[in-house]
Amino acid sequence: MALSTTVFKVPEWAAQGAAMEAQAAQKRKEEAEKREKLTSAMGIDQRFAENQYKLVGKYKDASQAAYNAWRESAIEFETSGSQAAKAKMDMARNQFNQAFGIGLSASATATDELNKMNSAKGVGYIDTPDTAKQKYNQFATGTMETKIENGIVMVKDPDGAMVPLSQSVYFQQEQNPYNSFMLDKVDPNIKFVDPVAVAQQDAKNIYNLSGVRIDNGRGVTYNANAAAEKGLAQLKMRYDSDPEVKRMIATRWYAQSNGLDKNRLGFADSAQVDNLMNTDPAFMEAALQDFEKQYADAIKSQKPAAQVAAPTTGGSKPTQTELDAAGVLQTASVGVQNQRGSGKKVYGSSFSFANKPVKLTDASDLFITDVVMDSAGNIINYKLYKTSSGGLDNTPGGDWSNAKKEEVVGGLITKSQMAGLKSELISRGLYDNMRTISASAKPNYGGLQSALGQ
Repeated sequence: MALSTTVFKVPEWAAQGAAMEAQAAQKRKEEAEKREKLTSAMGIDQRFAENQYKLVGKYKDASQAAYNAWRESAIEFETSGSQAAKAKMDMARNQFNQAFGIGLSASATATDELNKMNSAKGVGYIDTPDTAKQKYNQFATGTMETKIENGIVMVKDPDGAMVPLSQSVYFQQEQNPYNSFMLDKVDPNIKFVDPVAVAQQDAKNIYNLSGVRIDNGRGVTYNANAAAEKGLAQLKMRYDSDPEVKRMIATRWYAQSNGLDKNRLGFADSAQVDNLMNTDPAFMEAALQDFEKQYADAIKSQKPAAQVAAPTTGGSKPTQTELDAAGVLQTASVGVQNQRGSGKKVYGSSFSFANKPVKLTDASDLFITDVVMDSAGNIINYKLYKTSSGGLDNTPGGDWSNAKKEEVVGGLITKSQMAGLKSELISRGLYDNMRTISASAKPNYGGLQSALGQ
């Protein structure tokens, strides 16, 4: 039997195995490069490299930890490509975005807030430029304790507990005292009132009132205690009829009792004043008592010097008209007045004509005894009487006290009668002086006029 001459070759298993390994390695390399492109496409490396210098304080530490956690998870994913690694990387990406995004925002807001304060030179802020700079430095140089547990960044919260970054008060979307740098601003609507300034304004009229200014014919003296009593009566009428006046008195006391600058009170202070007024009667009582004492003392300090009457020899004595006018002006009552018809309360003065009423034109039986002017000098109220006899009484020369009369409540006099009333006041030498007294009845201190809607 002849032998076959065919040659059988032994398969090159080693070469084939090497080729397959090379092919698998290439595939792994391509997949790794693909995963690397995926992580690179997220842009985290570039964002962090380009913007990390903008971070300040705690946000620099936390963002660095969040970046490290993401970088570690990205390498793990690029290496293994497992779904678990990808899920861990996605979580780390979200964690980084939260830390870095809020960190950049909080850091930029802090810098912007300080720049605004410096531009305003502290105007409108409770903090001064120096204290604001100190607060900013504390914010910008603060540190945060961090650690990474299974890809989760843990940070120390204000209460000292280590919590996941995503749950920390420092990294919440909603603004709070821990994740923002805000300088307290002055509340533009909060106002206070100075008792001395009010007393100085009021004293100009009070010392002309009957019972305060005493003219005995030989000279003029002033009763400081009576002035203080009348001033306090007016003051109480003001704050009882106008809650805003009482609130300004409360604000003054709140600042004084807490050692605060009255010109640098913020929105938190405003809320605290409201709370104390509503819940602490002792606070409001103390505020009013202190204000009234300061006010009364200031009224007394404004007492004019006594005046000695000039000799009448070679001079002229006051006329009866002048004496009557002086008597009317001394009856001036300054404070809150009621407007006829509407009942609206305004500041002004009332004057009494005693036994010399004004007879209205176009009506032989209508007389006015009292006139009220607002602070702008407008006649807003009066006491109107109707007589049954067509005059003062039925006897020649009879006085007003004996007249048969009835007060007319409500209703307004005509424009013609108003013009006649003004004309009579002018002829008696009263009109301009009444307007002057009434104009100064409007206290000149912060916010009171606007509180009355004037």
